[in-house]
Amino acid sequence: MGDIWGNGQGDEIPHQVSVNSFYISKYEITHHQYIKFLNNANIDKKAYFKGNQLIDMDDRYCPIKFQDSSFIFVSNYFAFDKECPVIEITWYGAVAYCNWRSKQENLTPCYTIKERKVKCDWSADGYRLPTEAEWEYAARSGGQKDQKWSGTNQREKVELYAWYNLNSEFKSHKTGTKNPNSAGIYDMTGNVWEWCWDWYGQYSKSNQSNPRGPSHGQKKVIRGGGWHSGLYNIRNTYRCYPQHPIESGNDIGFRVVKAAEGM
Repeated sequence: MGDIWGNGQGDEIPHQVSVNSFYISKYEITHHQYIKFLNNANIDKKAYFKGNQLIDMDDRYCPIKFQDSSFIFVSNYFAFDKECPVIEITWYGAVAYCNWRSKQENLTPCYTIKERKVKCDWSADGYRLPTEAEWEYAARSGGQKDQKWSGTNQREKVELYAWYNLNSEFKSHKTGTKNPNSAGIYDMTGNVWEWCWDWYGQYSKSNQSNPRGPSHGQKKVIRGGGWHSGLYNIRNTYRCYPQHPIESGNDIGFRVVKAAEGM
């Protein structure tokens, strides 16, 4: 894990990490999926739940609106289709979705949410956000390939795998419209940044098993780069853009993971 090419930031120190088996969603969560959650879970019309704002509907770039007693998708330049990855999502909005989806599939929710305090039951079989280590493992096609970008190590081929500043027209695109990496996962590089579980902090240089980041912090890790990011910022190891969990943006979304059975 970390930059092995010698052109990364100081917080990308290479180190050895192992992770237990896990499943990760092939695609970033879409507006279609997220709106189903908002309506099914009876979320407040301002998109607040347990004291936390889930999605910034006041932002002019937010394509999710509340109308006639339900949440709807309203196309805009940055998200022109409901199958584009959901944007303007806070970290709290991502973990709330994970718990709801777990319940929908009769799984045990991972998170206990009490306003700004969120605890994770790592033994639960429900959905959760990837740890930063899991995210990078998946982006690097199962950790076995030394790839700068998810799917390739050649800058001239990045456009085959990613929506970024040279081909995105500065907007998000429908999930799964570029090539997947060799693990079969789409849009790990580019399209939208993705929330991870971890608080942002410096790496440990020692070998680690299932690292989950610092026990506390100010900002959460987001990974992968977005539609506006350049080649340097969409590298698999780039992590120098953490965000406060209450923040959101028209280039920030998420995907989910769950533990493999028996783990």
